[in-house]
Amino acid sequence: MPRLSALSDRRLALLIALAALLIYLVTLAPGVVNLADDSLEFQYLGWPAAIPHPTGYPLYATLLTALAHLVPIGELAWRANALSALFASAAVALTYLVGRGMALSRIGAGAAAAFIALSPTFWANATVAEVYALHLCLVAALLFALLRWSDEVERGGDGRWLIAAAAVVGLGLAHHRMIVLWLPAALLFWGLIRRRSAARPATPWAALVLALLLPLAFYLYLPLRAQVGSLDGGYSEVGFGCWVTACQYQNTFFGQSNPLADPVPPRFFLTLTAREIGWLVIALALVGGVWLGRDRPPWLLLVGGILTNALFAMAYVVPDRGPFWLPALWGIALLAGGGLSAVQRRLTPRLSPTLTNGALAVLLALLLLWQARGAAPDYRALAPIPVQHGERVNGRDMLAQPLPENSVIIGLQGEAVYLDYLKATAPLTPMVRTVGLPTDPPGLRLEAVASALAAGESPFLTRPLAGAEARWSLSAFGPLIAVHDTPFNQIPASFAPLAIPLNDAVTLVGWRSDGIVDEAAQRLSVVWRVEQPIAESWKLSARWLDGTGTVVGQQDLIPVHNAYPTTAWRAGELIVDAYRLPPRGSVGGSYQLILYRAESGEEIGRAEWQP
Repeated sequence: MPRLSALSDRRLALLIALAALLIYLVTLAPGVVNLADDSLEFQYLGWPAAIPHPTGYPLYATLLTALAHLVPIGELAWRANALSALFASAAVALTYLVGRGMALSRIGAGAAAAFIALSPTFWANATVAEVYALHLCLVAALLFALLRWSDEVERGGDGRWLIAAAAVVGLGLAHHRMIVLWLPAALLFWGLIRRRSAARPATPWAALVLALLLPLAFYLYLPLRAQVGSLDGGYSEVGFGCWVTACQYQNTFFGQSNPLADPVPPRFFLTLTAREIGWLVIALALVGGVWLGRDRPPWLLLVGGILTNALFAMAYVVPDRGPFWLPALWGIALLAGGGLSAVQRRLTPRLSPTLTNGALAVLLALLLLWQARGAAPDYRALAPIPVQHGERVNGRDMLAQPLPENSVIIGLQGEAVYLDYLKATAPLTPMVRTVGLPTDPPGLRLEAVASALAAGESPFLTRPLAGAEARWSLSAFGPLIAVHDTPFNQIPASFAPLAIPLNDAVTLVGWRSDGIVDEAAQRLSVVWRVEQPIAESWKLSARWLDGTGTVVGQQDLIPVHNAYPTTAWRAGELIVDAYRLPPRGSVGGSYQLILYRAESGEEIGRAEWQP
């Protein structure tokens, strides 16, 4: 087994880390990526030092909190994304060192590091705020420490690297507890090394236990931040024990009673592996699995860890299986590095070392180019306005509205976290309260609206809410939907008056136009007066016409952002409605509103005027 402390290997590992970090920073997500996944939670929770979703990830939460408050570089979301890039690059460097510790050649260990570094799932998790880069970094650190310990045992050293391995396990338990899946193989490795060692080194049990338990102090983060709680409010409901044990997720194994269950056959994971690293690399892994078996303890450590993680990934039925397959994929990448080392060992006696290394370097370069083809996450096409469940969420525009101080914005969980994130990172109406709830059942959001009205607050919805139109009067407030106990009875002061009847039931009585934050567009807001009840559903087409009468842009909606159908309108009420149109330009033009039947498209009234 090569000495892992060799200066040249440490330098190569550092170069590999820097190269990986450069790749990840160049492809790093510039900010918020998605409102419906965990990355937004991690990007924001460091600012209020909130509690992440189960199992709490206290080590990661502590690092995010320190990052948010002590490193004033870039946007808050960018910092959290960059933290993943740092851990991922460290994991790649440690992969190289683990490969060297398993007697892989430098080109084989470097190949293993590159195979995992350029795999699409690992690359994607290295460029957004997620837990998996740190988890894989700790896994690699565990195997590195164990291999260093076995190296020290052969030379009669002490057990400091075994203590380091215990400390890494403790840190892993304080982060993502999948690290326990490596313990059976690690214990087997420990026993085999002790058994074949002539000196039979003493095990420093007290130091091992202390090293294992001390990192668990990070779990104090949860009770210490209980007054802040989790971003979804769930921590205060279930408490420390349930949160740490993730009792809510027990039905995810084998898909039993799991609404997200979508069981897949084992061949799915073979196809997934091929998609991540390619069939040729899988073939090299099979060769490496045989070649590395010459040294049984390291082989059992690696293959045992691959098997336990693979079985877990197959049993844990969740929509996105890729991240949970990463530890097994990491081990397969090391086996592939062993396969390349075996090929190198076999070819060297037949060819000169220079020719062998050159040929393998060319082969490796071609493999990596093929693997990297389309693997890099592409955030260039990220929409400036995020979308959740088909609805655009222009949070900056929402918070830029002149909302009353007693306002509460009620939306989905991701929308609420996004608004809180914007409130923390930009001076946008910080006094507004946000409430985030699941999509289903909609009754939860109805209850939140009713509670806000009862408390004297002014509730606003981020999207249509079934049932709200039957209980309250609704109106558009910029991009938001305002909920009123009683309908408007006078035109808002900021609107210019009009008097254009579209038919016997609806009269256009006011309008105004203003810009939309972060968009090259205008918002046309109008006020309808309901003259009599309406028995059928009507839609409205709002249009901007240029100086020649040509339609430049239009938006067709059920009134009030698809939330307030005409069948729910009350006679005598005033309704503020809003539409998104292209900019007016500097020469001429007019607005046109066409009211038509939703089912047939038959026009039943129109209005046109010049601003």
